Amino acid sequence: MARLLQLSKGLTCHQLKILSRHQNPISCSIKVKCDALKHVRHLQTRLLQSKIIRTNGGHAQLIQCPPSLCILRNIHITSATRAPWFLPLLPLFKGFLLKVTAVLTGRRFRQWRMKQPPEMQAKILRYKIAVFAILGIVLGSLSLLFYETHLQEAPLTGRKRFITLLPEQVKKIADFNTEMMMENLQGKILPESDGRYKLVDTVLRRLQKSNADFPGINDIPWKIRIVDANEVNAFVYPNGAIFVMTGLLNFVHNEDEFAIVLGHELSHALMSHTAEELSMVQLWDWFVFVLLAAIWCILPNDGLALVAHWYYERVIDVGFQKPFSRDIEREADYAGLYLASRACYDVRESAVLWSNMQVFEDMAGEKRTAEFLSTHPSHDSRVKYFQELIPKAVEERVKCHCPPLPAEDPRLRAAMVRRISNEVLVSRATNANVNAIQRTKHTAKYVPTYRPAPK
Repeated sequence: MARLLQLSKGLTCHQLKILSRHQNPISCSIKVKCDALKHVRHLQTRLLQSKIIRTNGGHAQLIQCPPSLCILRNIHITSATRAPWFLPLLPLFKGFLLKVTAVLTGRRFRQWRMKQPPEMQAKILRYKIAVFAILGIVLGSLSLLFYETHLQEAPLTGRKRFITLLPEQVKKIADFNTEMMMENLQGKILPESDGRYKLVDTVLRRLQKSNADFPGINDIPWKIRIVDANEVNAFVYPNGAIFVMTGLLNFVHNEDEFAIVLGHELSHALMSHTAEELSMVQLWDWFVFVLLAAIWCILPNDGLALVAHWYYERVIDVGFQKPFSRDIEREADYAGLYLASRACYDVRESAVLWSNMQVFEDMAGEKRTAEFLSTHPSHDSRVKYFQELIPKAVEERVKCHCPPLPAEDPRLRAAMVRRISNEVLVSRATNANVNAIQRTKHTAKYVPTYRPAPK
């Protein structure tokens, strides 16, 4: 981090511009470096404001990164608020009841079987395995038929998705969660007269106007709420409730970056991702019931059944649920970039946004999570994905008769920021290793050494 402060105290942008007048061949790179230094200072200021680092005698010291900070990858259409069991979140409650019923039923049958004579136990076990196999085949066939008859086509992408919930049901759930969120955020909602509210409203109206033919975008009653919080986060409920944290507005570098985020969030609501996720949970609950009942019925004791149950939950989570969530996030990225391109925003800022987010988290000392263990794609994966989508998005801007993009590619600035941050991280790691070696030297004299006993 000391390296970051040295870089920030180096040449000023004015000095770099003066130098560029005399060094024409490198004027372009000088300008890029100047913008990069500006952005590094911006990131440093955000860290200081968030009380993540503090300066002491010209040195930066890491204090702590709050769990609620640096979580732009957690942007999605649900919130951390948990609804009481007796209110509209019935699909989740039904799944819990099915799991408990399956465990108790299977365990009860196993206890009854273990009380029988050995010959009868073997017959009962073979009989139950056959019953579970037949039940699985029948349930699988009915589920497949039910799945095929409830497929809908997603707008824009044309992807087939499984939805059983009615729009009215989803709206009731969203209305309840919005009320709960408003209660939790009392005193933190900024008035509509705030300049940041006007910024969000301007971007929203521009996205709506430019994508008026997108299904549902003018049918949902969008309502903006600006939350005074340091979280780099935003989310949109299916009923049109938009929550934007001031931490996100302070983090984004320009209006184009924010348009990418808001387009992503609007896409979750427009693509009915909440209804799809809840519908998939309902469908999978019936498979869970049969499999858990079989585990607790067939395995000989509670210990093995508990281990198998835990392993089964992890496999389902990592192998099915998290990949499904990541696919939905990528679809929202695709649709959000489409909305922003038709609104004539600089779509190249999409890659810049996620690159800067990775830099921000690295500088804050946050550990990276393996992508296969996350519900969202990693920042680096998103950068690569947007890099693939940008050429098509630029073509969409041309079709919409948008003005030409600026000659300077903002991705050059992001690359410079990433390079500077990597130097800082290497310097930080090197200093940590040196300190560890010095501590080892100081303590070495207290370590007893082996000496052979005198003969």
